[in-house]
Amino acid sequence: MAEERNVPIFGFDYQAQPRAALAFSFLPILGFLQRLGFLSDRSADVTETVKVLQELAEKVKEDVLLSHNLAKQLAQKLYGHLLVIYGAGILAEVAHRWKTQLNENSKAWAFYEVFPELN
Repeated sequence: MAEERNVPIFGFDYQAQPRAALAFSFLPILGFLQRLGFLSDRSADVTETVKVLQELAEKVKEDVLLSHNLAKQLAQKLYGHLLVIYGAGILAEVAHRWKTQLNENSKAWAFYEVFPELN
C-alpha cells in the first residue's frame, strides 16, 4: 500500500522474536527524526550507549564466575522467591516487561503491579 502511494519504506530483516528487535527499530527512527530536524544529532550518545552495553555484556556472560557476575548474583538472590515488580507512571510498562522477561526466560513466577499515583 505504501509503495502504491510512493511513501518511503524502511524495512529490515531480523531473524528473532519481534520483541528482541527493539534496537533495530529504534535506531532508524532516531535517525529519521534527526534528518527531519526534530532531534539534534545524537550519534555520540548512541556510540556511548553501545560501548557501555558491550562492556556490561562482557561482565554478565555465562562463563563469568558468580563472584564477578552481577546478573548471576541477582538471579541467585531472586531464586525461589515470588517476585512482584512495581512500577508507576511511565515505568508501569517497564515493570510489566520485566515481569514478562522473568516469566519467559527464568521460569520464575512473577507478577507486576502499578501504583496509579506515586508522587
